[in-house]
Amino acid sequence: MTERTISMKAKYIQPILDKGKDVTRRLKKEGELLSVPVYPEAKGAITAVLTELNGDMLNHKNIKWQVGKVYSIVDEHKEPVWYCPKCNKEVPDNCRCSLVDDWRVLRIKVLSIKEEKLMDITNADAVREGSSYAFKYPRKVFFGDFIECYYEQMPVKYKTVRCGVVIPLWNPAVWRIEFSVV
Repeated sequence: MTERTISMKAKYIQPILDKGKDVTRRLKKEGELLSVPVYPEAKGAITAVLTELNGDMLNHKNIKWQVGKVYSIVDEHKEPVWYCPKCNKEVPDNCRCSLVDDWRVLRIKVLSIKEEKLMDITNADAVREGSSYAFKYPRKVFFGDFIECYYEQMPVKYKTVRCGVVIPLWNPAVWRIEFSVV
């Protein structure tokens, strides 16, 4: 079975390692749905994003993300992200420990998944998205980063440009995925 991955932009790797980013939002694609257990205490009950419905809903091929599962972080080029647990830095560029044997692939465990609208993000959640460097306007920075990531999927009618800035009129459904480093 292929290892599950979640891709992250390079600028978010260090905030993840510093525990400054523990939430990510992903554009909800057509056909995706959230499977929420009716009886969460039931054995085998899961919350997951499914990519399609067919006979066996919980077939692993249909599950995109699942609460409780561990995913390796990959960069924009689908390469695994390595880090040094001693200095908590991405390697090999930022680590000076020279403990090559101790380097690990950065992995996260999904803690929760919720569906919400993009514009519903709060300043506090924008900070948890890694926008903490934007002390005054974390939501604005988050929207800019999100639109940069998903500009190609954005419908043309929402691509309004004024003074070189895309005005976020687009309010799609997104998956809010909370995670922790494991």
